[in-house]
Amino acid sequence: MPKNLTPQDQWETQFEVPLPGEPRNIGPLETLFQRLLNRTERLRSRIGDLLGLPWDATPPDTLAGLHQRVGTLEAAQGGTTLQAHRSAPVLDHPDGSVTLPKLGAGLGYGSSPYLDPIAHYQATGQELRLEVGQVAAVAVNNVTTQPLRMAVGPDDVYEFVWVQQRGYVSGSGGISLLLANNTTYTDAFRETSIYSGYSGSPICGGGLRGGFVISATPDSVASGVISVPSRSMIRYGGEVGFSDVNFQPMKVVSTTFWTNNSIQWTSMGTLSFPYTALGVFLVRRIR
Repeated sequence: MPKNLTPQDQWETQFEVPLPGEPRNIGPLETLFQRLLNRTERLRSRIGDLLGLPWDATPPDTLAGLHQRVGTLEAAQGGTTLQAHRSAPVLDHPDGSVTLPKLGAGLGYGSSPYLDPIAHYQATGQELRLEVGQVAAVAVNNVTTQPLRMAVGPDDVYEFVWVQQRGYVSGSGGISLLLANNTTYTDAFRETSIYSGYSGSPICGGGLRGGFVISATPDSVASGVISVPSRSMIRYGGEVGFSDVNFQPMKVVSTTFWTNNSIQWTSMGTLSFPYTALGVFLVRRIR
């Protein structure tokens, strides 16, 4: 007479069958079928746990039914709703495989169309390295130093725009720098500049600096290129004359080279001003 096997809700991992030539014995076959039955029961049970419904429940065939099924699934996951995942401030994949650079150009925090390295650093503790084509914006709000919180690679090339949002301030001249690696390397940078419009004829300037020169007065709008492999910055801009008497606009072309090749450049650096600065620094990686 056939024997009924009762399934048990447990996960089986060991399956054995009789070898050819062994004496006929129903015992090993019974054990094999029992374990297969147990595994099937376990799978059925787990499917029910995940669905929050019987494993063979009828699939929803209306939007209302689908909405109800989603609610049941969320309840089965401890009440974590899909909306909570959509608004989570930190990407919460358990293996950390989802990162901001993988999500495409233009992804930032909040409503800004630009990437925000400061917010990224506050959220992750890591400096943000832009992908090619991505644009970042760093606000400078009445401070004398502003870390950019941007990592750079050995072959990276960037475009930048510095926009000072404060008018001319008497007696507030001075050189503003980008301090590579957030460090002042005294006299390790050589700058050469050509100004025109200040006194009617071009004026050459420059010298040894502690970083890359981004402006020489607090009234400038500058743009240029930052090249990590050549350890240089080329700047084009407009500035106001150094003297209150000669309050005249100037055009400037400036090149700064980092003369010490033994130091690895890993962080774009910190903006450093000899006055309280107000403006925005835009950066786009082009290589």
